[in-house]
Amino acid sequence: MDHVSVSLPIGDAVRVDGDHQGHGVWTTIYLVDHGDRRYQLYCRDDQRAADDYLSIAETIELLDDKLPPGVPDDAVSWDVVEGYPSQLPVSEGREGAWLMRAWCDRALWIEHADGTYEERIACTLTDDPVEPPEAQGVPPSETLVLSGGACEWVSEYWYLTDESERWASGWTLMVHPDGEVLGLSRYETEAIDCSGE
Repeated sequence: MDHVSVSLPIGDAVRVDGDHQGHGVWTTIYLVDHGDRRYQLYCRDDQRAADDYLSIAETIELLDDKLPPGVPDDAVSWDVVEGYPSQLPVSEGREGAWLMRAWCDRALWIEHADGTYEERIACTLTDDPVEPPEAQGVPPSETLVLSGGACEWVSEYWYLTDESERWASGWTLMVHPDGEVLGLSRYETEAIDCSGE
């Protein structure tokens, strides 16, 4: 993927763009470092945008010094990735109509004082088709809480940051009928090895 330096109203940034993993999906990412924080705008489309999403990147505003929603007061550190597509479960089980596409406002990565981590995501379901098509689901008729254990959930934050797989020791999703999805996943101090799963 190509890298180029750009100037945005909030500061200098790096634009990374190219064919995401060779799947014919154009990806444009803007990375902006400010103090000890990193801001990321992650855009994907089936064709390259004429302005490389520059007009959207120019609207990014810096967070103030207060902790964002979802960060506990005793957090040792945190980071966030904002604005990205995902594919999430919307029903029990892993067969039949159980998946939907979603647009996520954020994936918040939090480090705790005991050395463990957690990730909190906030997403909204969309009508975009899923893969495989036979797994296409619909929003539940009432609020549904889904959960699972180790080696069932990969961190969205780390996949978006460097395409690595950081497996959770446990996860919970709350799927609302209006399409809102809130998720929480937990991670041990030492990364879990799920290669044998």
